Amino acid sequence: MVGVFDNKPPAEDVLAFNTFMEPKERQLDSLLYYYKRRHDLEAAYEYGLTQLALDMTKTDWEKSANDSGIVSTVAPGWSALKTITNTIALEHRRLKDCFFAGQRDLVQAKKKHDTLLTDLRRLLEEKEKVYNNLRKKEIPKVGTRLFWNDSDCAGGTGESVEFPVRNYLLETDQKTIGTNRRDAYVKAHTEASEDHKDKNKRRNPGWAKSSTICGVNVAPWRVGEQTAARVAKVASADLAYRRGIEEAERARDDVLAAREDVKHKCISTLELDRYEVTKSVWTLYSKSEKSTLDAMIKVLRNLRLGGQWNRASGSRIVPATEDLSATIVTVNCNLDLDNLEHGFKSVWPEVPHVEYENALYKTSKGVTGSGSSPHGASPPFLSRRRLPIGDCSVIT
Repeated sequence: MVGVFDNKPPAEDVLAFNTFMEPKERQLDSLLYYYKRRHDLEAAYEYGLTQLALDMTKTDWEKSANDSGIVSTVAPGWSALKTITNTIALEHRRLKDCFFAGQRDLVQAKKKHDTLLTDLRRLLEEKEKVYNNLRKKEIPKVGTRLFWNDSDCAGGTGESVEFPVRNYLLETDQKTIGTNRRDAYVKAHTEASEDHKDKNKRRNPGWAKSSTICGVNVAPWRVGEQTAARVAKVASADLAYRRGIEEAERARDDVLAAREDVKHKCISTLELDRYEVTKSVWTLYSKSEKSTLDAMIKVLRNLRLGGQWNRASGSRIVPATEDLSATIVTVNCNLDLDNLEHGFKSVWPEVPHVEYENALYKTSKGVTGSGSSPHGASPPFLSRRRLPIGDCSVIT
């Protein structure tokens, strides 16, 4: 996203601007025509006066000897001059009115043009701020469920119907989020409705398996064809869109609050190169291979969240629950198994299951990485070990 729009307004804004300016350009062409015509008339006016004056002078000199002849010759000339002058004056007045009317239109068009450009600049600035914020905040992947009460439908049974809504802030390209997110929702809504009305799918037990939305397993609708049809009619796309976005924004706010919390609780305890957060999982990257296991566990304990210590390539996401006894923590911190065993014997007794991946292990040749050793691939008994923690055991 280079400058959001590469310093160019969106195509639809350009089209709107061109459509707005098209008649104004025609007015400008007319105004230029008025200018030209006015210039031509003024030139003709001056030329006519000059020619009439020359004609009268010539006649005056030729008829100088005959007073009556002079009078008879000059009088028609003055009459013709008066007629031509009046005609030119009337035409000039009409032309001047047209000119000032066109000038007023041009001034109004210029004002509208400036206003439109100002609005476009403001719109671009707002969009750039939004997109920059989206890039910085890394909106988490959140699976959202919406519920409608079937009693809102005519002849409804009153049962609550579950409808999974995707997080379109993630699935839609951020550059086209404003135009595509509603279409994406309507498409998903239609497909879900059609799935329930498809008798073959309802007879096939395979369709009732859980589906995955944004990494969260959700069960599809388990309602009859009539109920699904009524819900499809009543469930407004606008309402679902607003609720889904509100859920995503609330989840994002929760994540941002958690990130602020980790700055105070963790940074001083454990050096972090970077960290990523979803609603229930922390992914931490260490910028120091000398971080102690005790310090890392203290961080995760303070967070009271399931954590995951990942390499840049990443591994599976292990969602955590509020009950720490069901939490699984994946650890990858470049510590040898002796340190791991020593650390977990003394801390974090409330988490019975801890997975320790890709640890450094000790061989007779010294400390080597888990993926390599002086003798080839690391033996399974060296890379995986069962460590006792209180009454539980930890598989590493």
